[in-house]
Amino acid sequence: MIDQFVEVSSGGYYLHVKRGFLLLENKEDDEADAKIALDDIHALIISTKWCSFSNKVMIALPERGAPVVFCDRKYQPISFLMPVNGNYRQAAVMDAQFRAGLPMRKRLWKEIVVSKIEFQAEVLKICNRASLALECLSKNVRSGDPENVEAQAAAYYFKELFGSDFRRDREEAGINTALNYGYMVLRATVARAVVGAGLHPTPSLHHKHSLNCMRLVDDLVEPFRPFVDLVVFRTPEASNEDLQPRMKARMISMLHSKLHGSDGKTTMIRHIRLLAQSLVNILMEERKRLQLPEKSALIHFESESGLFD
Repeated sequence: MIDQFVEVSSGGYYLHVKRGFLLLENKEDDEADAKIALDDIHALIISTKWCSFSNKVMIALPERGAPVVFCDRKYQPISFLMPVNGNYRQAAVMDAQFRAGLPMRKRLWKEIVVSKIEFQAEVLKICNRASLALECLSKNVRSGDPENVEAQAAAYYFKELFGSDFRRDREEAGINTALNYGYMVLRATVARAVVGAGLHPTPSLHHKHSLNCMRLVDDLVEPFRPFVDLVVFRTPEASNEDLQPRMKARMISMLHSKLHGSDGKTTMIRHIRLLAQSLVNILMEERKRLQLPEKSALIHFESESGLFD
């Protein structure tokens, strides 16, 4: 299966490369517990401190465009290993990226924020929660979002979706850890798409944190976050203290689910690639607007993905 996520979440494993495959071997018995074709791996996620790997793993995966993500116990990314060269016209694209003016970046950030809030409103509708406030807020976003409507929407949205006592805290267990995991696999997918399109992951449209080297990735991941939120809401195990295997499986399946778009139905992974490529085309003056999923995509995702049967 192409675009596989491989996660190492328990200790005692040695990862190495042999004849085009990634092998995960138990250190105690030296037998391969898993064997995955390198060309089929979308991303490698390391969420344990107690594994080791050969240098070839750290070379072979980035050579194929697959990021390696190291996470803490709450599934917050600690570091990313990304390829240096991802696209045949990378230098030209990065030159255009660094030249991009503030008016363009503000306009594109408005597109992203409006899309995100509209999807948040759709999540609330699907979950029988009050959505009118978000529908109104989405119409008030100005270029660059100077009033920070995005934050206003998030404050309302999370309490309406998960209850008035809920607080989005990356260090908390239960629902917050489930959200962390979903956002992390999304972020890895966006990172791969950004580099694959020839973009540099740091120069952003909006995010500004000086310690964040993935600021553009965090810009482009925003419209897809509500899909994670819906999966978490519709999975009873999400509130458990420990992250459950079913929750993880649903997040990976989510990325392979097909969404409706202007070009018909295609996987979320491909939608993310199309978004990154559309940004390149804008920077190269080949188009005007970002290629974002259509507003109806989340409704069809909920009814057609098969995740909630």
